[in-house]
Amino acid sequence: MLKDATGGGGPAPLAAAHLDPSAAIAALEAFADLCILLDRDGMIRAVSLGSSRNPASELNFPARRAWTDGLAADSLGKARDMLAAAQRGDPPRPREINHLGALPGRTIPIRYIAVAHGREGEVLLIGRDLQEQAALQRQLIDVQQSMERDYSRMRAVETRYRALFQLAGAPMLIVETATRKVLEANGACLASFGLTAQRMSGRTIASLFDEHDGEALQGLLSTAMSAGEAKGAVLRAATGSDHFELSAHLFRQEGASLLLVQARPLAEASHGGGNDIVVLPSLIERLPEGFVVTDGEGLVLEANRTFLDIAALPMASTAIGQSLGQWLGRSATDFGIMLTSLLGRGVLRGFPTVIRGSFGAEEPVDVSAVKIVDHGAPRIGFLIRQERRDPAGAYPAGSSLPRSVEQMKELVGNVPLRELVRETTDVIERLCIEAALELTNDNRASAADMLGLSRQSLYAKLHRFGLGDLGKDETS
Repeated sequence: MLKDATGGGGPAPLAAAHLDPSAAIAALEAFADLCILLDRDGMIRAVSLGSSRNPASELNFPARRAWTDGLAADSLGKARDMLAAAQRGDPPRPREINHLGALPGRTIPIRYIAVAHGREGEVLLIGRDLQEQAALQRQLIDVQQSMERDYSRMRAVETRYRALFQLAGAPMLIVETATRKVLEANGACLASFGLTAQRMSGRTIASLFDEHDGEALQGLLSTAMSAGEAKGAVLRAATGSDHFELSAHLFRQEGASLLLVQARPLAEASHGGGNDIVVLPSLIERLPEGFVVTDGEGLVLEANRTFLDIAALPMASTAIGQSLGQWLGRSATDFGIMLTSLLGRGVLRGFPTVIRGSFGAEEPVDVSAVKIVDHGAPRIGFLIRQERRDPAGAYPAGSSLPRSVEQMKELVGNVPLRELVRETTDVIERLCIEAALELTNDNRASAADMLGLSRQSLYAKLHRFGLGDLGKDETS
């Protein structure tokens, strides 16, 4: 900082420092992009370009030419005012002046400060090139306009979405996956459940349906969240007797996962017995036996909870689209026999086989099935009943093995040969044991000798076939 030469300690005005004119000119040229000296009439006397990046490549400043000749029309008034103020000795004020560029329609903005040069009427213009700032401003304007266009498109899309959502005839809800709360519901949904938009918003979707259907609703939502979509669950409204068939589709919005749930009303039966369309899916879902629907090639279309439990599957989506033969049958041959019989005869009864669980365990089951044709495509329903055998392998009480050749013939085609041979052997063993007991008046020691068996072997077979009452001494 320049100090006052008198020793007063305060800063002295720069004008009083008597700077070297050449140093002042060098400083101006280093700071400014452009310096122009004008006479009192505004004619150019001298030009100094202070940097390599300046408008000199496009602007022409010939000596003895009026400075205002190369200005854009919108800047002429500002230029004359700026020169007049400098000549009057007014404090300098920056003004932005647009020069005409070499290309038609192009202008070059320069910010000038005009100061009196000292000689009468001469003015020194000190300019800074604003082209970079102008380019940044244009980019900012372009971005703003682009954002406005995108925002307008988004508003148009949202308007169309809301119109479709509200005018849809089927009840629909937007549900948040994390909290299961309803974020939005259309008019049809509000009318179906008898709620206003204020009362619907923020409720959990479970509160709209009967508490006994909570497990079915949970399964539908979980399947939709894992597989992307789920459908077919029939639930009863929490108030009244209306039933709805639900489908759910997963989508993402603003980084959050949401579910679009469609609830199609199912009309109640006009007479007391109830509507089969409503009741039947619920009954099948709650059957204590496994029930699976497949297409004509055995690919799973639907499966109830009992089948999932037997096959140790976590959810229905794990099975849907897969061949039922992955789990049903001792081998692929078993399942092939079932399909062949079904496609030929349309019905399968009491086919003994096994379910192979996901973790390798096998469970003996009996399978009955029926084929129907739906819109030209075959559909097969499998009823899978677990066999109830005691630890020793005896047949359930009251069950009977085939006891004649005719009964055995009925099993041909429905039961694999290996099973037929095993069943035939069991039939012969049982008949022989019954005949021996009858001939010996139920003397088991004599019957064992007659059959060539040890008493323990006979007791084991009696236990297996459920013949007679075995005391503790005989079973030990």
